[in-house]
Formats: sequence, C-alpha cells, structure tokens
Amino acid sequence: MRNQLLILSFSIFLIGCFEIVEPKTKPEEIVEEEPIQEEPLPICKEDSLLTVLEEKEKIIDSLRILAIAFSHSMQDTLGPNRIALDSITEIMYNNDWRPFEDTNIIFHSIFEGKDEYSTDGFDFPVGKPDGDGYYVARRFMQNNHLGDDFNARTGGNTDLGHKVFSIANGYVCFAMDLKGGWGKTIRIVHKIPDGRYVESLYSHCEDIYVQRGQYVKRGDLVGTIGTAHGQYPAHLHLELRTEVNLPLGTGYSNHPDGYMAPTLFIRDNRPRW
Repeated sequence: MRNQLLILSFSIFLIGCFEIVEPKTKPEEIVEEEPIQEEPLPICKEDSLLTVLEEKEKIIDSLRILAIAFSHSMQDTLGPNRIALDSITEIMYNNDWRPFEDTNIIFHSIFEGKDEYSTDGFDFPVGKPDGDGYYVARRFMQNNHLGDDFNARTGGNTDLGHKVFSIANGYVCFAMDLKGGWGKTIRIVHKIPDGRYVESLYSHCEDIYVQRGQYVKRGDLVGTIGTAHGQYPAHLHLELRTEVNLPLGTGYSNHPDGYMAPTLFIRDNRPRW
C-alpha cells in the first residue's frame, strides 16, 4: 500500500513539473482584400473631343512659339527666316492635328436648320462692301504669303482701328488673342451653296467683337484693324481656306494646299442682288 502511495505521489509530482500548455492559436494574418474593380465612367464624346482639342492646342501653341522666335518683319524678302518658317509649316502640314477625319459632319450639324446663315455672296472685309479706300499690299502667294494684306490708301497707321466685317454669312469657330505674330484672330466657317465649306481668317486685329459659337451675317462687324500688339504697321491679314479647321500655320508656306486667293474668290462670288 505504501509503495502504491509513493508511486501515485511521484506521478503527481512529475505531472506538476510539466505545464500543460494548450497550443497557441496562430495569429490571423492581415489579408488584403482585392480592390474593387469599378467600371470606368463612360467618357462622353464631348469629353473625348475636349481632350483631343487640348492636345492639339498644346502642339499648335508650341509651334507658334517657335514661329515667333523666327518671326518676319514687314519686308518683302524674309531672307534666312524663310527656311525656319517653311520648316515649321512643313511640320504642321505633315502632321494634321485636326480632331475629325471629316469636319463636314460637325459643320453639317452646326448649320442644320440655319439656312439663313448659308452664304448669299461674299463682300470685302474692309471698305464695306466693295473694299473702297483699300488696296492689297501683299497678295496671296507673294513670297509664299497665304493670304491678302489689306491697307488703307491713306498709308501708314491711318487705318488702325478701322472696322473689319465678316465677308459672308457664317459661324464663328475661333476668336482669341494669340499674341505673338498673329495677335487677335477670328476664324469664320461659311457654308456655300453647293454644300461645301470654306473658312475665312482675320488676323492682327486691334479689337474682336464676336465670340466662338456665334452666327454672323455678311457685313456684320467682327473686329477692327490692328498691329498684332505693335508687331507690324496696321493692316488686316485675311486668309481664305478651302479646308476648314486646318492648323493655324504661320501665314507663310510653300504648301498652299487648302488655301485660295481671298480677293479673287470674293470678286468671283459677289452677291447677285
């Protein structure tokens, strides 16, 4: 009996020497949840267009700054600047940054239901309506000039602030101060009777009296003759483009595709009444 008690006591002692430890549970790992894949918000056509237009403006603005660096004077011969200007124009010509393959689709909608703003003939932009008191000081493609420069016959800066008129019914697609060699510039799209579109550009203005998105009639006041903030003697630089929404360009190029002689076109397309 005694031996049994000793064995039992020894067994209890041994059990006491070892702590019965329950297995510790492994701490839970922090599991990162998979991010919720949210469906991207649909980008409307207008937003896509805005992005493209913003990129286009950045590119054109960079090229415009380059053009200003090599800006020409009012001399008929541009000399070494000719190469620089042609190089910049070559970039613009070969990289057409227009946001639409067919701009006619856009202008069809702009002129839809606006028959009264289709052209009924063309007038001169100064000396309304026949250009009285003005002459073309530098004509289309003279030294690769892409427009006609109108000056008052009184000479000098006597025409500074003179009125500039829309040459035909149309839609103002651009009206902004571009600074540099362009100054305040207006672009108007015209729908001609055969359904095609042409664009007139009025530059170096002193004042602008229209804004983008506005419809105008032939002979409406759109601005005044200026000097592009003192860059040149006062005159109006007028371009007429057979391709609407072309890059702004430099006003000079040996690539006249998309342009035509403003004075000749106006003379051939005067109102019939």
